[in-house]
Amino acid sequence: MKKFKALTFVLLFLSIISAKADTGNKNKLWYQKPAEKWEREALPIGNGRMGAMFYGGVKTERIQFNEQSLWSGDNNWDGEYETGDHGFGSYRNFGELIIDFDQMGETKSYRRELNVSTGVHTTTFEVNGVTYTREAFASYPDQVIVFRYTTSKKGILSGKVSMSSAQGAVSTASKDGLSFVGEMPNQLKYAAKLKFVQDGGVVDMDGSTISFKNCNSITFYLDARTNYKASYNLGWRGDEPMPRIEKELAAAKQLGYVKLLNRHLKDISKLTTAATINIGDTDEVQLSLPIDARLKKYATGIKDPDLEELLFQYGRYLLISSSRPGGLPANLQGLWNNSNKPAWASDYHNNINIQMNYWA
Repeated sequence: MKKFKALTFVLLFLSIISAKADTGNKNKLWYQKPAEKWEREALPIGNGRMGAMFYGGVKTERIQFNEQSLWSGDNNWDGEYETGDHGFGSYRNFGELIIDFDQMGETKSYRRELNVSTGVHTTTFEVNGVTYTREAFASYPDQVIVFRYTTSKKGILSGKVSMSSAQGAVSTASKDGLSFVGEMPNQLKYAAKLKFVQDGGVVDMDGSTISFKNCNSITFYLDARTNYKASYNLGWRGDEPMPRIEKELAAAKQLGYVKLLNRHLKDISKLTTAATINIGDTDEVQLSLPIDARLKKYATGIKDPDLEELLFQYGRYLLISSSRPGGLPANLQGLWNNSNKPAWASDYHNNINIQMNYWA
């Protein structure tokens, strides 16, 4: 009898996790307006080492980014529990990109979304009959964050981009992009670089900004690293970060957007499709609503099984995006942190919190 019950449970479990087609909005978190709050509304991408949060602004796009090894703190030589420069330290905000676009008219048909199956963030909207499309993903195979801006009408994409360090390093512009290099009080060296490729138009550098005018499209490649090395014998410090950044960015530019995207999709889909869950179907009208509207209705007791499935997959997506082979484990906030004083230092706790994330 016990064997029969066990077999019944296994068959039931297998039927629950049977594959379910990704159609429409089922694997997408989407909104009809830009994000205002980092934690509740901005959407995350990550390749296990670097992560970024996208706000989806129309006139101004903010992209806050992190790299898993940027920590304050030292060897805790006095044995005190603290998050200062010589204590345990804390996980730190790496920096931010600001893209200011030239003046636009009234915005229509706005939509920003994160597909948790593909790891691609997309913002689309219309201005004066022109469709603007902004896509972004974080590539694990090629170790860069990529974002591209296009329009349905050629030669009208104009604006400027700046990059700032959250740790005080000064950003400078050169003929091939923006960069900054710095060193933490604990002698941890860090660096970031943004390169670009434009189609049509002109691009100029002015001090710490890149200006682009009348482009058909423009693609950016972002990389950030530190000299952290997982070796006690070497004092946890390794090679200078910028040479490796330059090498990875050069390889990414050589591949180009389409090849990078295809390599990313092939890689991430093996993980995001490894487990599925089917607990029912949501009404089509409910399914057509943006995620914030669905959450409000769900809070009133309206059933939305597809929302529950989406949250299951979103949890898996977050861990996939913040923890990949060769890197550090996910910390208390996974990979994303916009503060230099995050809650609980965004650290690693010797309790069940982090371990539970890996059970999914």
